[in-house]
Amino acid sequence: MREAIQTPADVDQVGAQLLTIRRIQGEIIPSAHDENHLRRVSLGTQLVCDLYGFTPREKLLASTAAWFHARVRNPTEDPRVDDNAASAYEAQRTLEDLSNQAAFTTLREERDAVAFAVARQTTIPHWLQNPTTREYEPLSLDGKLWFALFVADKVEENGPWVIARRSSFVAGNRLQSPEGDLYHRLNLGEKAAAVAEETMLRLAFLNPQYIYPQRLQPMVEPLYKVQREFANAVCRASGYSVRTMARYLLETKDNDGNNILQQRNIAAPDTEDALWDYMEKATGMDYDTIYPASSEAAIGVIFAIEHFADRYTDDLDTTILEWEPVGDTAERWKDGMLDYMSGAWFNTVRRELGLV
Repeated sequence: MREAIQTPADVDQVGAQLLTIRRIQGEIIPSAHDENHLRRVSLGTQLVCDLYGFTPREKLLASTAAWFHARVRNPTEDPRVDDNAASAYEAQRTLEDLSNQAAFTTLREERDAVAFAVARQTTIPHWLQNPTTREYEPLSLDGKLWFALFVADKVEENGPWVIARRSSFVAGNRLQSPEGDLYHRLNLGEKAAAVAEETMLRLAFLNPQYIYPQRLQPMVEPLYKVQREFANAVCRASGYSVRTMARYLLETKDNDGNNILQQRNIAAPDTEDALWDYMEKATGMDYDTIYPASSEAAIGVIFAIEHFADRYTDDLDTTILEWEPVGDTAERWKDGMLDYMSGAWFNTVRRELGLV
């Protein structure tokens, strides 16, 4: 009897079926983490696997990790809510069930490796953080799946696509949902400010461009270029400079006296001047990039955030198709989103990297 899962395409099909079952059972799937997102992360893992010469079995397991990595996703970035660990547990349990049903036979070490990658999906692999080991190629199955999933998922956090996804999740799920960790700021009307804050945190600490090996730079550089353009526009629109952002991150504290960086467990300089200097170097942004950002781009980004935030419960791909951009910059962003949605972006990157 042929197993249901033998190729990454089979994983896509079964993964989509499992999402349908969850919806039937009444579960709400965030639009930023629906099957469209999972399918693109799966495509991204295949791109990384091919570039690094992983085996067909490793590619299959990487695609599996992609489909299971957002199994549990709450509308918060509070590190005390460990969605990654919960998703890893569910991934391992689902793989055990599929193996017992002879739908997808996996070894214990393979299931462990998938769970290992899912549990660490938002953590930068340690060898990427060190310049002396950044070009290291992972050899263990754990390391390979972690690397492929991390890179593929972070692709969705860059380029034109992130404008829609971050606006929807940060200014939508996190800010407007009563369960969101930013809900207390809703009455302040902080949609653009919340997106600017999250964008700066990701560019400076959570997903900086410099961590990627030279082999991946041709792929990620254009994506970061667009995200920096977006970041400059949203900072201008919300009135932030890098310095005022640094001050805000340090001085805004919760009831326990922890600032925003401490709340997120982000290791960072603890003085304004040092943090300001670090963030400028890590993001490639400063006064000369933010304030020359065109008013046209700043206006366009405000309307974009409003559109995607207000429809955060809707299907994100549909919301993108129905978005009416304001200004030439926003029009270009939408063209990039459509190129990415269609899968054409992946084909272009494959050609540029010599994989076809």
